[in-house]
Amino acid sequence: MMSTHSTSGSVGAASAGRVPIQEARATHADRVARARMQQKAGDRLILAGFVLTVVGVILYCVACFAGGVDAGLAAILFDNVVPFARATLVVLGIGSALWLVGSFMYLNGTITEDEIAGAEWNPAAGEHDGER
Repeated sequence: MMSTHSTSGSVGAASAGRVPIQEARATHADRVARARMQQKAGDRLILAGFVLTVVGVILYCVACFAGGVDAGLAAILFDNVVPFARATLVVLGIGSALWLVGSFMYLNGTITEDEIAGAEWNPAAGEHDGER
């Protein structure tokens, strides 16, 4: 019979004094490299999202102008005058989402890199030149 009680306290918690394997093996250079890789990936997603959004805007304009002068905006979007307009709105949404995710990835990488740089500065050891 299996016991439903956990002896370690909470699920997924490391016991006191133990460091996760990834953190124990990661050197300072590894953590900085990981943060910079995250910044590069975020930068690429920002650029891809920007390009995709601009393409979506251009295609949406083409779809709206193809609807004719007599068709109103509601007719273009909802009455299937130009079914291509809905697809361009989806492209706009995907491009905006890529840009947003890339922005957060880049920001997270920058914050992580700054935290790593701040962790190696030790004011107690007198490494700061301004406080003598």
